[in-house]
This record gives sequence, C-alpha cells and structure tokens, in this order.
Amino acid sequence: LILLRIASLISLRESAESGGISEIDEITGLYNRQAFFSRADKIIKENPNWSFILTISELDGIKLLNEKNGKTAGDDLLKSVGDFLRNAPEQCLLAGRFAGDQFVTLFRKDEKFSPEFLEASIQNSNQIIAQDCGVENLRVRFAVYEDIDHDISVMELCDRTLLALQKIRGK
Repeated sequence: LILLRIASLISLRESAESGGISEIDEITGLYNRQAFFSRADKIIKENPNWSFILTISELDGIKLLNEKNGKTAGDDLLKSVGDFLRNAPEQCLLAGRFAGDQFVTLFRKDEKFSPEFLEASIQNSNQIIAQDCGVENLRVRFAVYEDIDHDISVMELCDRTLLALQKIRGK
C-alpha cells in the first residue's frame, strides 16, 4: 500500500512539473486516479444520507492482448471500457482509470442497485471485451466495497478494495 501511494505521489509530482495536471486520462477519457479521489470524496461528503458502493475492476489478460496484437489493440480496448463506463446507468456516479488496466467506480446504493445489476454489468463488460478484441480468455475481475463509511477517504477505500482484488487474482 505504501509503495502504491508513493508511486501515485511521484506520478502526480511528475505531472505537475510537466506543465499542469489534467483530470482526464488520455486513453480512456475517464477521470484519472487523483481526480476520481477528489470528486468521489466530495460526492460522499455532500450526501451523508446516501449509501455508496465502490468497485475496482481489472482487465485480466490485457498483457497477453498487447503481446499478441500490439499496444494499440490494448489501448483500443481501454478506450472501449472508458466508453462503456461513461455511458453506464445513472447509479454509476463516477468512473475513473485507477491504474494501467484497472478502473474505479462509485455507485449510489439504492433500490435500483442490486447484486443482479452488478452481475449484469460484469456480463456486459465481458461481452464488450469479447467483441472488441476477439480474445476469449480476457475477463473483467471486480472487487466491491459496500456500505462505505463516510469518514474514510476514498484513497483508503480504494486501497482496501484493491487488496480484495489482489486476493482473487488467478481465480
């Protein structure tokens, strides 16, 4: 966790030194990690009576796609995921690129949100990937953090969710 935070700070510093920090990821068109943290913290603080769910998803097998078809194919897939997340249903309040092949989303947990909704989103993600790149063993893996404590920073919530994601790798 410390190494992830240090890497994030170094990346932020390098971006600042190179002439300004963009909130938008160049490839996906989604918020970058820092912008997501900032905006998600604000949404959570401004809505103390809402319940939230945070997810981190990861494209399992994108490295193989890059090796097989080149980096452009991998970038095209990342763009497709970005398009999918930007057009997600209204329950998805915010989406961002967490790192490399990882994405983070913040959902409002209400009567419209259900395990079935999340399962349908996962299935849709897997179908998009299969259509876009034609690699059958490429999958989306999700870790979900439910019932968010409004007093914990989104950065900390993401660290916890990432630990859960790391536990299911290869499964």
